[in-house]
Amino acid sequence: MITAELEHRLVRGARILEGLDEAIEGTSDCGRLIYGYDKMVERLKQRDGMSYADAVEWIDYNILGGKVGNGFIVMQAITEEEGTG
Repeated sequence: MITAELEHRLVRGARILEGLDEAIEGTSDCGRLIYGYDKMVERLKQRDGMSYADAVEWIDYNILGGKVGNGFIVMQAITEEEGTG
């Protein structure tokens, strides 16, 4: 759940991704949410039982590829696919 303090810092119309509160890194200077890409992947794996590849595909298609406007920011971290490195 988003705290009142965090919500107070958001610009009107800022997008909040349902079920991904644990992936929130903070807010931008312009009042939009910043989500950690790696945290979103982990949340989908834990919550929905997705594989790494399925979670990445879901995020890429439904969030990054969606027409959601300028309401949120995704902070994409450099990741290594599981089982490598």
